[in-house]
Amino acid sequence: FVAGIDSDITPRLDSTYSLGTATKTWSNLFANEVVSDSIRIRDNFIETTKINVKTFKGANAVYLLYKY
Repeated sequence: FVAGIDSDITPRLDSTYSLGTATKTWSNLFANEVVSDSIRIRDNFIETTKINVKTFKGANAVYLLYKY
């Protein structure tokens, strides 16, 4: 099965459907940006509104930047 999609994929009902299952998971996600509830991932940055911290991965470490 091979499919090309040239439109948005929008669920009919909010917070109702899943993508994959606990035993049938997707291998990779390729996206420019991921937004989920209070978390936003973009350009090597992970931001959250629950705590005032930004994290990003450097060459050999993960850094936490506190927002004041």
